[in-house]
Amino acid sequence: MAGFLFVRWPNLALPCGDRGLMDDISRETIQSQGHKMILQSLAGLPAFIVYFCTGMVAVVLFLFVYTRVTPHDEFQLIRDNVPGAAISLGFSLLGFVLPVISAITHAANVFDCLIWSVIALIVQIIVYFVMRIPVPDISNRIARGELAPAIWLGAASLAAGALNAASMTY
Repeated sequence: MAGFLFVRWPNLALPCGDRGLMDDISRETIQSQGHKMILQSLAGLPAFIVYFCTGMVAVVLFLFVYTRVTPHDEFQLIRDNVPGAAISLGFSLLGFVLPVISAITHAANVFDCLIWSVIALIVQIIVYFVMRIPVPDISNRIARGELAPAIWLGAASLAAGALNAASMTY
């Protein structure tokens, strides 16, 4: 069959230059192969739902705990249009989510993922308290709308989250 270009379809090799062979393959066979591909793709849907929901629960837990640990009320400040609160909380959230992504990717099971998510939460709380050492009044300054301390806290949270995520490649 020299000179023929073959098109790959799952489990089928179709020569494009020979119309007679194309007619021999029924439309139902091609549709059947397509349905099998879709079903194979959807086989991972239950695991996706479990891990996605686990990640969302972890994010809600992070936001609940983190906003209780900090003296300033991030959500009220965000509602009051204080950019520093949105910057610091947003980057802290990113710093939390990066290790959660790594945990979902590398976890042996959902429980393992939850354990590493809690560790990521603890790391972010530690970062908040460590960043208060060079800037003791960081919460008051964020509440007053100052951007420099918000960016400082947010960047440190993101950096710690990236290091945390990279360390979870067990």
